[in-house]
Amino acid sequence: MSHTRVSKWLRWSALALLLNAAYLAAFATPSLFYFSNVALHPVLGVLVAGLAIRQFWPDRGRRPSWSWGVRLGVSVGVVGVLAEAAILVMGGTNQ
Repeated sequence: MSHTRVSKWLRWSALALLLNAAYLAAFATPSLFYFSNVALHPVLGVLVAGLAIRQFWPDRGRRPSWSWGVRLGVSVGVVGVLAEAAILVMGGTNQ
């Protein structure tokens, strides 16, 4: 994929993830639509993470020279991905 296509996909998928997260936070109803959004959320998260890696680190052969803002964003993203992975492995309903 070209750099502009990756950027376009990243914007739209990040917006979809944000709207999905807002819906999940606002409406915790026991409906099929809600639970399908719960299943869609990690898929969107993995898609956004993969597209972000491809967007911000196109040449994987060398170490990127990122600004402090990008480093902070990547750090927050990594923490989010690790938290999501822990929830997926342990289950969102374990007590």
